[in-house]
Amino acid sequence: MVNEKSQNAINQIEETIKDEQAIDAFIDSSNKCKQAELEDIIVSHQILNCIPTLREISEETLNIANQSLAIAFEEQAAEFKKVLSKLNNEIAKRQEAETHLCQKILENQAILQSNTDLYFRIDADANILDYQIQNFQIINKLTEVVIGKNFLEYLPDNIINRYQEAILQVQKSKSSVKFEYFVLEENSNFEAKLLPLAEQQIIILLSQSKQLAFANNYINFQRIVENSNNIIFALTLEGIFSYVSPNWTEILGHEIAELEGNSFAPFVHPDDLPMCADYFQRVLTTGEKQEPIEYRVKHKNGTWQWHTSNSSAIKDANGNFLYFVGICHDTSDRKHAQEALAERSQLANFRADVDAALAQSQTLESMMHRCTEALVEHINAAFARIWILNKQENVLELQASSGMYTHIDGPHRRVPVGQFKIGLIAQESKPHLTNSVLTDPRVSNQEWAKREGMVAFAGYPLIIEGETVGVIAMFSRQIITESVFNALGFAAQEIAIGIKRKQAEVALRESEARFRHLVETTNDGVWELDQEGVYTYVSQKIADILGYEAKEVLGKTLFDLMPPAEANRVQKIFQVLSNSKQPLINFENKTLHKNGQLLVLETNGVPFFDESGNYLGYRGVYQDITERKQAEEALQALVAGTAAVTGEEFFPVLVRHLANALGVCYVILAERITGDSDRARVLSFWAGGKLSETFTEYALANTPCEVVLQEGMRSYPCHIQQLFPQAKDLVMLEAESYLGTPLVDTFGIPIGHLCVLDTKPILQEERAKAILSIFAARATAELQRQCTETALRQSEAKYRAIAQREALLNHLASQIRASLELNYILKTAVEEIRNLFQIDYCAFFWYRQNTDLPYWECVYEAEHFTSPNLLTAEAIHIEFEIIAAKTLNREIIRIDDVLTHDERTIQQFLNDFGFTAFMSLPVHTQSGEIGAFICGYCSGFRPWQETEVELLQAVTVQLAIAIDQAKLYTHSRLTAQTAQEKAQQLEAALLELQQTQAQLIQTEKMSSLGQLVAGIAHEINNPINFIYGNIKHTDEYVTDLLHLVEIFQEHHSPLSTEIQTQIEDIDLDFLYQDLPKVLHSMKVGAERIRQIVLSLRNFSRLDENGIKAVDIHEGINSTLLLLRSRLKAKAERPEIQIIQEYGNLPQVLCNAGQMNQVFMNLLTNAIDALEEGVGEETLPTAQIRIRTLVQEDECIIRIADNGSGMTDEVRNHIFDPFFTTKPVGKGTGMGLSVCYQIVVKNHRGKFQCISAPGAGAEFIITIPIH
Repeated sequence: MVNEKSQNAINQIEETIKDEQAIDAFIDSSNKCKQAELEDIIVSHQILNCIPTLREISEETLNIANQSLAIAFEEQAAEFKKVLSKLNNEIAKRQEAETHLCQKILENQAILQSNTDLYFRIDADANILDYQIQNFQIINKLTEVVIGKNFLEYLPDNIINRYQEAILQVQKSKSSVKFEYFVLEENSNFEAKLLPLAEQQIIILLSQSKQLAFANNYINFQRIVENSNNIIFALTLEGIFSYVSPNWTEILGHEIAELEGNSFAPFVHPDDLPMCADYFQRVLTTGEKQEPIEYRVKHKNGTWQWHTSNSSAIKDANGNFLYFVGICHDTSDRKHAQEALAERSQLANFRADVDAALAQSQTLESMMHRCTEALVEHINAAFARIWILNKQENVLELQASSGMYTHIDGPHRRVPVGQFKIGLIAQESKPHLTNSVLTDPRVSNQEWAKREGMVAFAGYPLIIEGETVGVIAMFSRQIITESVFNALGFAAQEIAIGIKRKQAEVALRESEARFRHLVETTNDGVWELDQEGVYTYVSQKIADILGYEAKEVLGKTLFDLMPPAEANRVQKIFQVLSNSKQPLINFENKTLHKNGQLLVLETNGVPFFDESGNYLGYRGVYQDITERKQAEEALQALVAGTAAVTGEEFFPVLVRHLANALGVCYVILAERITGDSDRARVLSFWAGGKLSETFTEYALANTPCEVVLQEGMRSYPCHIQQLFPQAKDLVMLEAESYLGTPLVDTFGIPIGHLCVLDTKPILQEERAKAILSIFAARATAELQRQCTETALRQSEAKYRAIAQREALLNHLASQIRASLELNYILKTAVEEIRNLFQIDYCAFFWYRQNTDLPYWECVYEAEHFTSPNLLTAEAIHIEFEIIAAKTLNREIIRIDDVLTHDERTIQQFLNDFGFTAFMSLPVHTQSGEIGAFICGYCSGFRPWQETEVELLQAVTVQLAIAIDQAKLYTHSRLTAQTAQEKAQQLEAALLELQQTQAQLIQTEKMSSLGQLVAGIAHEINNPINFIYGNIKHTDEYVTDLLHLVEIFQEHHSPLSTEIQTQIEDIDLDFLYQDLPKVLHSMKVGAERIRQIVLSLRNFSRLDENGIKAVDIHEGINSTLLLLRSRLKAKAERPEIQIIQEYGNLPQVLCNAGQMNQVFMNLLTNAIDALEEGVGEETLPTAQIRIRTLVQEDECIIRIADNGSGMTDEVRNHIFDPFFTTKPVGKGTGMGLSVCYQIVVKNHRGKFQCISAPGAGAEFIITIPIH
């Protein structure tokens, strides 16, 4: 229907066409003025009212309306009223048709025939079942449809999805669906209505509303568009360009054909694409105008240009969105100007922050951290770091890191100079810049750079006065411009200066702090005097040394604090030094303490001068040596008093001098009692001005002496009795104070203590401790000396006895080793024991038990007196039987005094022989022999020492060993001869067994190897035959497929984008060339494997066990094939040449498997020999020569190499089992031995070797043919 609003729109369009002067002014103005004037013209003439959708175009999107007018006004203005009237009639009729659709199909047909341009009936799959055309003037594919074809095939691509959604909606809801759309190619609006039918069929009613544009208006509007510097575009709701103004080509270089019908996404920067998609979504969602957006558009030359754009969504009469229209203009120059201005501002801020960091930072670390923060904040560094050079180690140490990485303890914490990009910058002292980190060889971890989106890297050495002090570097996710790089260089120079200054400040502060700490902590007083000797500075130590506060001393002379006589002496010396400007070294002078005490100071000082060299005074230190001087005096007195005193007189002299030195009443020097650590023995006690013997021993418990021995020197200046209330001796002495120290030996063990006690408190505690330590050291040395002398005297006798015992034992042992004559050994033992023990009688008895009446036999005796001889005495006396019984029970009889012995019978028996002391020791051998040593003393009481008993026991042990050795010696001589004979027999049997065992092992090993090889060959043979048999068919199939692809390309060109992309991805041209080559390589490899399998089977010969007629040449060739890898050239040697000189051999009757084993061993040994001789002058090339021939009825095989050869000695042993010249682990020595057995014994042949040093080696095998 044509309403008043539409009529107004037509009138306004007519007025716009007449306003040519306004349009000319618009064309001649600047880009910005053109946009504003065009907006004014369109607003003033209310062109926006022509199409409802133009009302939503904002001030910045005015040019979008130009394109919308070009689309809407074409061929439409002349018939605008007629079309609107007809459209209203059609809408009314369609509504009536919807009402009666469910009642009558035929009525709908009549309505459709009379009221629609196109009518279609489709099934559920959109296949056309029927159609009618009412208006043949429609220029559309839909007028060329064929029944049975799919309806969607005749639709434009950009509206297929709309129809599919509508069809699904009708099938699901069973109700009609109506929508409108615009077809740019026909410049027409279409209204589509879909009606449901039975059996999932659908009727589609399609009406075209073609609007005719006013020709002159379109021409004028087109002129505006073509002369505008702005781009006007139209997009489908799917983002496909449906129209682009021609000036796109001039501005961005693309042809219009490259844009229309394609998505806008490839032309927008990937980073800006989400923003654009969100913008269009907001336009659809809100239906309102949006603020302009700024994004980057790709120029055809690959660069990105900034554009500002505004867009709106065009709706149909029902408010359904049809497409987007928009306008954009190039803002690259403004953007670049803004970026340049922003960059200058950033760089200015960066420099300001760097200057502030250098000026305001308190520490070097803070300064560098603020500089890296400035890089990240103002220069858009992803992260920035500063390293400082450690000159001693020549390593760059990371000091500051800001941005995405803030830690400084990672893998780049220490970078050696000359390594990696940072170390190279420091080594070369040159900056480095790259805006392509992914291709820069200095960027080692390019995977990280790609993952993190890094684009650029810049690094600058920090140089000051030609010296490199560090490196500053940064990574960025955007290109680093020259101005930014220059700013980094400026910062590097400033930071280098700042680092040098901060390092100097740190060094100065450390030096000042160090000096201050030394002054404050030293035990010496630090002072400064002017030319007159007046104190101008003193350290706080003055209060500890002289008792004065520093302010009390300043302004006084050093002479004011001295006694008058000392002041005169020092003043003269100071005047001499001031005149000569000489240093003051170890100068001793006396000074008065504030409390009046006289102190001795040791002073050191040097003169100091101003910058002009003028003398200003002295600076130095002094030390209080009062206690040291007193200790020296006490020590001198001690040395003088004890110089000529030693032994027992020393300790009284020491305590007397100590009491005098300290002015105390009591001095105690005591030692710890050995074996009783709770008591002490007093060595010397000074009491009341004299030596006293009041104390000899006393208990240490609950006394201060116990604490001293446990914890070291202790001082109790007062109230000692209250501290140790249980120590009664302190009460008796009326002691008030105590000072003691332990006497510690060289092993750190307390051996005594020295202490002083007094009836008054100890005042000068430190002085007393020093003097006590000196006396304690002297007392410790003397006490240790005395203890050592005593121990030496006690051990002398002990070690003398031990030496005698050892001498006797050594003598007996030597006798036993020298002779196995027992009687001689017993005689020697008896005489030596008698002489050693200084006794009157010594004898040895054997107990003869292998007789009818056992008895004791005296073998040998030695004596000094005339008494009844035990050798002739009856040995069956009852008294002797008692002694014998104890001996049989292994009991030792030891009687120190016979007269006091308990058993009267033994006492009487021994008295009869004149013994006053008696000892008997039993001897029991391993063989069962029993004997006894008898010792007697006839001159009174004789105590038998433990050492003597131990000595006799050792002698009895030696004798028992001698007896057993004598018997073993006799027995061993008898068995030695028998053992020697058996050993010879075993040696021969062992040799034969070893040979047999080795041959069995080798045979079994080769048999197992043959089975393994045959099994592997069988297992490989089946699949390789399968592969080899199918390669031919595969080749044919591939050829056919490639030919098919070529035919497909010829008849289907151009190919779709997806197919073309896949062709490029798989590199189809390369596949044409390479695939036949691959199949050929597979065929050659399969053939190679088949040959190897055949050689393995020939070598194993498991299918030919026993003696058979075989081809010797085939066996040799199979072995060579298996050794082919060892024959090839290697890095250390050239290829080994094989020279085959085969004769005309018949079939030879032999064991093929065993002969192959022989060939394998000989060829392997030849290869080993050639490898060992590589590089020698005598071996320019490596060769193995194989010759075969027939001689009479024998087959001869000769295998020779040109290696280093072998000596006659080696050649004579090569066939021996286990003989080898190879290193341990490489050869077993059984190869040639087994070969010899196979050729000589198994085949009745001959096996020879011809070789000489430097002439190689040749092995000749001769076996019968039959």
